[in-house]
Amino acid sequence: MKNIHIPFAFLATVGASALLASTSGLAQTAAPAAEPAAAPASPVTGNFSLVSDYRFRGLSQTGKKPAVQGGLDYAHESGFYLGTWASSISANQYPNATMEWDLYGGYKFEPVKDVGIDLGLIHIYYPGGKSTPTTTTFASRAGTTTYPNTTEIYGGVTYKWFSAKYNRTISSSLFGLDSGTLGTLADINGNNPYNTPNTTTRGSGYLDLAANFEVADKLTLGLHVGHQSVKNYSNFSYTDYKVGLTKEYAGFSFGAAVVSTNAKSEWWYAQTPDQVGTTSRTKIGEAGLVLSIAKTF
Repeated sequence: MKNIHIPFAFLATVGASALLASTSGLAQTAAPAAEPAAAPASPVTGNFSLVSDYRFRGLSQTGKKPAVQGGLDYAHESGFYLGTWASSISANQYPNATMEWDLYGGYKFEPVKDVGIDLGLIHIYYPGGKSTPTTTTFASRAGTTTYPNTTEIYGGVTYKWFSAKYNRTISSSLFGLDSGTLGTLADINGNNPYNTPNTTTRGSGYLDLAANFEVADKLTLGLHVGHQSVKNYSNFSYTDYKVGLTKEYAGFSFGAAVVSTNAKSEWWYAQTPDQVGTTSRTKIGEAGLVLSIAKTF
């Protein structure tokens, strides 16, 4: 999964004025050379980052290990944009997948001064990711392959330092969570309260509230709280929190953030086979420190 940090920007064309020649009486002074016009800003931007732990909506996607990330964005002056972003992930999160690849597009506009609106769609793709249970509580789902790929629509608003955004799942499942994968899934204590066949998680939603303040020169304090609601499977719903600092230096962005959630650890965990054939579980929603270095170009 992913909650994704997606960088969007409005781009403007920058121009320069040439100096005019001047005359004085019968003598004419030479006109100063015109300043070269500034090149128009490129509609394409890129980004690259290294993080000590990839957290999406508060949950570790790498088993609390580092990740490599990067993306490209195209922003038209009209407000329409397209973009793509990818990150390495742990195959223990989504079976057979080692990468998350996001594809998104939308429209941004400013109806009044300082207020921005963002409307769009995102598809979160996990190449190779799939799960095929051999047994299930529901016989009709036995052997059915479930894919974690997820499509969401979103709408957001920004006002100066504050932003709010809501994502809603329109694909048949949220990151592969449905009766096919949960029919035989038990919590860490072996309990399984789900007994409704053919139940999907379409209609799940994520609310993201954030605020960013420049507390010193090129030093930004970021605050975030989000809530993931999972349709028909309330045990998986949770709230996540983040407090971080970002410092711009020498063309790079350095970050440090504390991330935590109240996700139920008996449900939100990653299974990792160890060398003696048993399975260990990593609680992916507990508090942690995330360090990052990023470059935009």
